[in-house]
Amino acid sequence: MKPLEILSLFFIVGFAIVYADNTPICWDHPNPLKPSERKRAPCYSATNTNSNDLSLTKRDDSDMFNVTFTCLANNQTLCNKVKNAFDTAGQIITAAIAFKIPVTVNATFTDFCSTLSQCSLSSGTLTLGGAAPARTIQITDDDGVQRLFPQSLVKQRNFTGGNHTYSAFDIFAIFNSQADYWFEGDGRMKDTQSDFLFVILHELIHGLGFTSGYDDFFNVPPKALTPQVSFVEGTGGFTFNGFVEMIFDKCMVILPSGQRVSNITNQLNTFKGTFTSIQDFVTTFNASSQHQLALNMMVYATTPNSLGLLPPKSTDISNATILETTLNPYRSGSSVSHFDYKTYTRTSDFLMRYLQERGLTLRQSIYLGGNYPNGPIGPKLRSFLQSMGYTIQYKPGPFDPIPGSHPFDDTDSAGKPNAEICLSFISYISSFLLIGLVITLW
Repeated sequence: MKPLEILSLFFIVGFAIVYADNTPICWDHPNPLKPSERKRAPCYSATNTNSNDLSLTKRDDSDMFNVTFTCLANNQTLCNKVKNAFDTAGQIITAAIAFKIPVTVNATFTDFCSTLSQCSLSSGTLTLGGAAPARTIQITDDDGVQRLFPQSLVKQRNFTGGNHTYSAFDIFAIFNSQADYWFEGDGRMKDTQSDFLFVILHELIHGLGFTSGYDDFFNVPPKALTPQVSFVEGTGGFTFNGFVEMIFDKCMVILPSGQRVSNITNQLNTFKGTFTSIQDFVTTFNASSQHQLALNMMVYATTPNSLGLLPPKSTDISNATILETTLNPYRSGSSVSHFDYKTYTRTSDFLMRYLQERGLTLRQSIYLGGNYPNGPIGPKLRSFLQSMGYTIQYKPGPFDPIPGSHPFDDTDSAGKPNAEICLSFISYISSFLLIGLVITLW
């Protein structure tokens, strides 16, 4: 038997400092392989009309994803399979979310070695690809707290009112044409392959906002967790303007107490000051009482069953969705920003774990999870997406299981694959293969 191989799907979360003034803040993320790279973009147009006539882009209600697809692989059959997988993923998500405005995706399928100089090394590593929100927008939420929202969600809820300027795309995605993918209709899956539809479905959910803003933006290796840092830059130095959560963090709670992580963010934001440099800020913050809160967050993020997701108005912690906090040391992007692997393996909420078995198709994963009648987007994931602000629906989808069907043949070793896919958000050196906002094959 071959040695255990694992795929990793990860989202690079780098050092992120937000420089802010008193106007709404928009950030473009042009590189899906390095989402931490960002540049400030205008949030509003100078005219009295919406600069993006979104009604012109509306498409078939069965698939509210508009994918601009560029295939640079010298294989038209493969290109067609990839494009069809994006279309199917759009149909699956559209059956679960009632989008008012289409979600726009810029997707590229290319040879990373020839185009990006990212080639397989002697160790056997191979980057599979990545996806990320193309733009995030910092706005005041309904509880009065400033948070970062993915553009796709802002468009659905029309937070910003008139005169807003949207980026042409909500999500950027790029995938490596040299990886060994399996596609629907290929026949029996090899135990060395990963289901491309599973990969992009997981990634599109991340692109819709499934990621925490808490990370360590100052220390290597990570020691303490805070949301992203906002400053107002002036002639006298950098005035701290607060820690800014992602919308994901509004739903996050500490277990078993049920304390809202947003309450911890509020306590962190009692830290104040103007600093001569970023290092001056870091030194002063590390000596503050608020720093202990950040240290505590790292403990929660690396202690099993210590963090969960709960709708903002709920206090019943028995209904909390357990987040991935078993990884110690902490792995940026894999920790916290996924459902707990042990709890949700072989359940209907398998999709957003940081690990997923390779050698299993999406249909087989649905079957092993109990044949949830609404397909791969399980009930807890739907509940969370609704808490974020998306409108959930239960329309028939292309991967809803057929009662009585069995997606395994007699030769399949159901549930005993010899490889796994690690679904995470950040690059790290380990024995895992990542499938995420950046995917690396080990």
